Amino acid sequence: AFQPASMAISTRNADAAVQVSDLASGLDVTGLGAGAAPLAVIPGTLGLWHFDEGTGSVAADAAGVAGPGTLNSGVAWVDGKIGKAVRVSATGLLSHGVTLDPSAYTVINNMAAGTIELWGKLIRGSDNANQHTFTTKQHDGSDTMFYFGWEGTAMSLRWRSPGPPRRPGST
Repeated sequence: AFQPASMAISTRNADAAVQVSDLASGLDVTGLGAGAAPLAVIPGTLGLWHFDEGTGSVAADAAGVAGPGTLNSGVAWVDGKIGKAVRVSATGLLSHGVTLDPSAYTVINNMAAGTIELWGKLIRGSDNANQHTFTTKQHDGSDTMFYFGWEGTAMSLRWRSPGPPRRPGST
């Protein structure tokens, strides 16, 4: 399981999440929630979800750019370490988690550079070798634009830019 306090996708250092999910069967994702000490919205933040509403099916975007996140099946509000949080049941389905409307991705797709920031704690289940996705975005429905998660015993970040791969310094 994973306990996210916040996650960032930004043109600067900030805090946001596009999707919180856990693909490992039998695990869950529990947010810590921002509670009494909410994170400030830093200029350039594309989205900031505190996951501390505690009720309903929507996680508000404190930045007001990407829009609210919708809690999908398998997501429940729980008490976090501080304030409220979300728990995402892991049944191997990518549809479990918190997602944004596809129109919100226009901002992310047009980023020339950015930051993904994550505060959290991974809680190991009985299947340590499985892949646990913290956030992901598909470019065209089948090609992954970015992936941030845990693979086996290591943290993994993959970022793909449309077009052919380029070496640093080349055009």
